[in-house]
Amino acid sequence: MLVPPLAAAQGGAFTRRQAHDAGFSRRSVHRRLVDGTWIEWMPSGFALVGTEPCLAGKAKVAALLTKGIVSHATAATLHELGRWPIEPIHITTPQRRHENVPCLHEHRMVLLPEQIVEVDGVPVTDPLTTILDLISWLPERAARAFLFRSIQQKWLEPADFLNAIPDRSGRHGIQRLRSFADYLGTGAHSGGEMELHALLTRGGITFTANSKIRLPDGTLYELDALIDNSSIVIELDGRQFHADATTFQRDRVRQNALVNAGYVVLRFTVPDVIDRPAHVLSVITAAREQQNLRSGTARFWPPGDRKF
Repeated sequence: MLVPPLAAAQGGAFTRRQAHDAGFSRRSVHRRLVDGTWIEWMPSGFALVGTEPCLAGKAKVAALLTKGIVSHATAATLHELGRWPIEPIHITTPQRRHENVPCLHEHRMVLLPEQIVEVDGVPVTDPLTTILDLISWLPERAARAFLFRSIQQKWLEPADFLNAIPDRSGRHGIQRLRSFADYLGTGAHSGGEMELHALLTRGGITFTANSKIRLPDGTLYELDALIDNSSIVIELDGRQFHADATTFQRDRVRQNALVNAGYVVLRFTVPDVIDRPAHVLSVITAAREQQNLRSGTARFWPPGDRKF
């Protein structure tokens, strides 16, 4: 017998305790590690040399050794909520146990029974808890993108997100979850729109998101953002903007129709909003000033005819 019988059901991974229970003595375990028959991929977590344990197998062994629950990126992978790095394996425990294990990332949290499900025999946080954990833990920009991807892919309903926030009061990331809830309330449809709305709010610019307007010819358009008390439209171009010829053409027709109807259309990319926020605000401010001048709310003297 090369490995304990349980190893096959655990994707090739097994624990020291399982080896002993299968009849391998302490000495025989040590001998197999020394002669290279087995590898120890985490403390007391083994596999047969030449085989690569599957993620579910590693996750189950990690859960057994830590007495924890698989969570965060590892849980997301097992739930098929996008692609995540295979290592480290994320485990949630009531208290930390393996601080210095390179292939393991432990999170400290007390989970309720209803937050735990089983996937391929592995105890895992349920999809909603997994998504909330990741949004709380990821870098802020990545968390915003993951929130909207979860909504777009129907992994998460906005109402479920909003309803779950009070139950996480006092936990890590609660302030971020609350701020994201505020931005969801602005009508953002993507992480890029959330960034835009946050920037406009910081800049003191009031706006209406996803405002619907009907042009004189009867055409109905939904605008990314319409600056309040103005006819300034802000359109946000995502990564796919130039990749789709049909979308590119449709946006040109749309922009020309808006301009002919008297609107000022300002187009920005998501990198503009994220990496050049001051530039975006200055362009919007300049457009508002020009519109105020044309509407007569300020005096305008043409160059060369300025009076003092």
